[in-house]
Amino acid sequence: MKTFVSTCVALALLAGTPSFAADADKARIDEQVAFGLKEVQRILEREASGLAEFGIQDRGELQKLQVGAPIEAYRLDPKGLEAYAPGKAITPLLTPMDELYFPVLVNGKARLVMWLAKLEGTWQFAGFGQADLGPALAGLTARYAKAGTRMKVVIQAQTQAKLLLVEQGGAEKLFYLSSHPWSFNAAIRSDMTELRQPELMEQLKEATRQMLRN
Repeated sequence: MKTFVSTCVALALLAGTPSFAADADKARIDEQVAFGLKEVQRILEREASGLAEFGIQDRGELQKLQVGAPIEAYRLDPKGLEAYAPGKAITPLLTPMDELYFPVLVNGKARLVMWLAKLEGTWQFAGFGQADLGPALAGLTARYAKAGTRMKVVIQAQTQAKLLLVEQGGAEKLFYLSSHPWSFNAAIRSDMTELRQPELMEQLKEATRQMLRN
């Protein structure tokens, strides 16, 4: 088996570390992103099927991994869903998760997602995968990367829904990130089309109630 060589890492924090992070946090985040990329390379080098799963052609491409801009993750709990009413902002209903999601790119194209988690006050590499999230996350962040815009990955645990919330000019836009939405109807879109917020939230609310009853 080929041994990973650290000098092969192609690390590019395309938009830097998050503005909310203190200087010490920024240094730690950079360190853990570099470590995470090495782990991704080390694990995927073990077998060709691992590369194919994420659309990486060969081990040469594996050495060209880069990371895109980090996005904070938030939970949308059942309590937050029940508090929602049409026309109401979603942001106040969210709970911070102390996690950062990074699209991982090869030759500028997103292949997977890597994430860090803040554990006992320290940022740490927490995992990678979710090939379906990578392209949508990278495409949407590129589309809406403007001054004054804030983006949040929103996770609803009961339905396993993963959304991107874009806050821009006092307005909110919602997008579905996964290519495998749950089997309800109407507003669920995975093609980077903005979701109809009231309809989506009502679907999430009803689906969550159903799952909590089961």
